[in-house]
Order: sequence, then C-alpha cells, then structure tokens
Amino acid sequence: MDKKVNHNKDTGVDADNISDSAGVEKNSNSEELETEKNDYGEHNAEKTASSQSGNAEKTVIINSTKIMNKTVEANDFDYTKHFKTTAEIRNQSENTEDSSEYEEDINKQIEQSLKKLTEDEVLLSREEYLSNEDTGADTDKRYQQNTSDIAEKNSNNVAHSNSGKSADTNLKNTEQGKPTGKSPETSVKKPFYKNIKFIIPAIAALAGVVVLIIVINLNNNSYNSTYKKGEQAYANGEYEKALEYYLKASNSNDGKRNTDMLLHMADAYFRLEKYDDSIAVYNQVLNIDEKNGKAVAGLLENYTKKKDIDNINAVLRKYENSGMDEYIAPYDVTAPKASVDSGSYDDSQSVKFTSDDGTTIYYTLDGNDPSDKSKIYTRPITVNEGYTVISVVAYNSEGVRSKIATYEYNIDYMIPDAPSVSLGDGKYVSGTSVSISVPEGSTVYYTTDGSDPTKDSTKYEKEISLPMGHTKLSVVAINDKSGKSSDIVRREYDIVAYGQNASDNSTVNTNGQNVTGNQSTSNN
Repeated sequence: MDKKVNHNKDTGVDADNISDSAGVEKNSNSEELETEKNDYGEHNAEKTASSQSGNAEKTVIINSTKIMNKTVEANDFDYTKHFKTTAEIRNQSENTEDSSEYEEDINKQIEQSLKKLTEDEVLLSREEYLSNEDTGADTDKRYQQNTSDIAEKNSNNVAHSNSGKSADTNLKNTEQGKPTGKSPETSVKKPFYKNIKFIIPAIAALAGVVVLIIVINLNNNSYNSTYKKGEQAYANGEYEKALEYYLKASNSNDGKRNTDMLLHMADAYFRLEKYDDSIAVYNQVLNIDEKNGKAVAGLLENYTKKKDIDNINAVLRKYENSGMDEYIAPYDVTAPKASVDSGSYDDSQSVKFTSDDGTTIYYTLDGNDPSDKSKIYTRPITVNEGYTVISVVAYNSEGVRSKIATYEYNIDYMIPDAPSVSLGDGKYVSGTSVSISVPEGSTVYYTTDGSDPTKDSTKYEKEISLPMGHTKLSVVAINDKSGKSSDIVRREYDIVAYGQNASDNSTVNTNGQNVTGNQSTSNN
C-alpha cells in the first residue's frame, strides 16, 4: 500500500497502518525522491536555458518553489518504534479520568511537534537549493542529501517529541473501530524571498511615517521662523519683503488659519495699492471668522479706493445689523431721522427728516423700500388720520447709501371737547353779551334760532350780543383737521329793557345776572 499524507489536509497518525506499511512506504518514498530529483534536474536545465532573459529567472524560481511545496511523506519518519503496546495504551486510558480530552491533547502535541520539526529544515533546504546556481550532478547530490537529512532528523525528533500516550490513543481507536488519526500536517513557512513582498512595503510604510513626522516638524519650524521674519519686515514698513515671508508661511496649515498674519498680509497689499489681492485676503479672513470687524473695514477701505460703490453698499448692507457699527460707521451714511417718533397720535403730525450734510433723502409712503428713484424729500410730511408708513434713505454725493429707516404712525383723531358758554339760561336786560371758549384745534359755530350748528353756520369769533326778546343759542366745536364735531351746547335767553319787571315778577340787573327767579347762570 502506497500511503501519502498531504500536510495541507490531515493532522492525525494511524499507528497500525504506519507499522504495517513501513516497508512499502519506504520504497514509495524512494520513488518519490527519485521523481523529485528528476524534476529538479529538469527545472535546473530550464533555469540554465533561460538565463539570457531577465524575466526567465522569475519563472524558474516560481516553478522550483512549486516543486518544493510537494507533499511531505509521513513515511519518511519511523513512528512505530515510538508507540507503546495496545495493552499499555488501554491500561493508561483506564487510569485517565477524561480520555477524550487526553487524546485530543496528545494529538495536538503531535501536530505541533511535527510542524516545528519540519518547517525549519524544509525552509533551509529550499533556500539553499534556490540560491545555488550550480546545475547537474552537484544539484542532484545536494537535493538527495538535504532530503535524506530532513527525513532522518524528523524521524529522530519524533521519537523525543511524541509520548507513548499518543500512540496508545490511536491504537485504542483502531481496536474500537473508530477512525484513527491521520498523518500530521507538515506545513512549512514561506521562505524569506516570499515574505519579502510583505516586509518591503511595511518597511516603506514605516519609513514614510518617519519622513512625514520629520517633514511636519520641519514645516512647523519653517512656518514659525518665516512668520516672525514677515512680522519684523511688516513692522519696519518693508511690505514687499513682508509679503514674501507671509506667502511662504501661509502655505502651511497653521499659516492658512493665522488671521493676524492674514490681516497684516492684506494691509501690506493695500499699502502697495494691490487692492484686488488685499480684498482676496480679507475675504479669506472672513471665511475663517465671519465676524472679523477688521476684515470688514479692510474691504470697505479697498472698495472706497477703487470707487466701487456697488460693493461698498453690498458690504454695508450685509453687516449693518451684525454688531459691527464701529467698523462700518466711517464708510456708512447716517440714516435719516424723523422729528416725530413712530407711534399713535390723536392729531395730525408734521414730520421732518434730517441726515448728514450733503446727502439727499428719498422716501416712500406705501411701505416699499426707497431708492434714488423714489420721491425726494424737500419739506415736512404731514401725517393725517389713519395708519401711515414712511420709509426713508439717504445717499451721499458719491452714491453710497444709508440703511433704510422706517417710521410708522397711527393717527386717531379725538372728538373735540364741547365749547364752554359764559352765561346760563335766564332773563337778562338789554345789552347783555355771551362769550364762548374754543377747544384747541377746533372752530366753534353757532345759531340763535335753536337749529343745529354746522360748518356752514355762523363762526364764533367774538362775544355774541343778545338781542331783545327770546333767544335760543346753539354752539358746536368742529376739529379743524378731522372735521369731527363736539356735542352741541344749547342756551335760552330772555332779554328785557332795563328796570322792566318780568311776568314772573323776577328782576334783572345791568350785569345780566338774575336777581330773583329760578334760572341758573351756569355755563352748562
């Protein structure tokens, strides 16, 4: 029986089979060695034939490696002499509390021992074979010697590595009809020339990390040094030189976010009248810190030099409510101020607007934003009853505009107070006159025939002289702005000649006051 054990598959050892087939397998092993010898000879010949081509050597190495990866014969080792008898194995198993764990442990020990024994020897043999450039008889002899040495060493090492317990375990399995262990796996580590494809990238990666650390440190040192030189040049007014250092320093990560350096850099460009470059750097600062007031002021300064009114207005409008008044105030136009604050009033209001000298004020009354196309303010705006919105904006002579100011007014006229009459109802002597008080903002109208007074009635301007006889006086106050009327005040007077007794036996005096009688002199 020609039994071969592949080291990539099985790991057990069948003691009985090995013992019974030792002689046959040795013959088989000799044939295998002869075959491998011939194969090596053929590949060495291929290596010699293709030595003229640079790529042929790689092919020979690959093919030779495949040959060396051939199966390691379990029969190269004489295992039988290292196993105890079946009785010994049985007796030992009976004395073991957990035979399954014991067997498993023995098998693992066998596997590990065989791997250790074979891997180093086979590795050295391969490396020596592949590194040897000789061909022919020398190669054959070397291969035979290496193979023989490996077999002999493994046979001796197995004797010391495996205890009798592993053999007893396999024999016991055989007697009980269980599958016996298979030949141990004889896996071999890859030689150096195969692992190098992993080692070289690892070394390269490590070297790359070291280089990166060195570069970062160098960059940091370079940045700090360059930045300081730029600051010194800037302080000395050497703006061209300062820019050279700033540009180098700004290439580092720290330099790209150093707003102090960028502000000096932008100012250096401005002083050299390179306005577009200065604007670009100020915008870079605002991208890092959107509330950097110095950068906003720098933009306005550049746009003013360029007389770029549209961008000035755009910047002013963008930052007018961002708490940056101190930075934009020097470039902004004062928004128009109203003489009357927004609010509710019970009378019409006359509103005046003022702004900076030399500015022109434009306004709207419909709630829309004013522009330089709106109505020009020239005189006070009267706000009458109702709700009114006045929006105003100022432009200076260069076209820079202020922010829009809006004022809201709610005018609700009140009904005028009723006018006050100086004499109450009663009987008076001839020559008596009556006076009327006029509420502010109103005009008083009256009648003497008892009819309701209107704006078409007689306007009260001075004292009214009452005629002889009976008079029905009606008085009203009308608001001059809204036309709203007060309540009507009514009075009745009997005017008699001086010293004449009235039918009710009452008398009157010259001052028009009742002396006797039931009439009151109240103004109501």
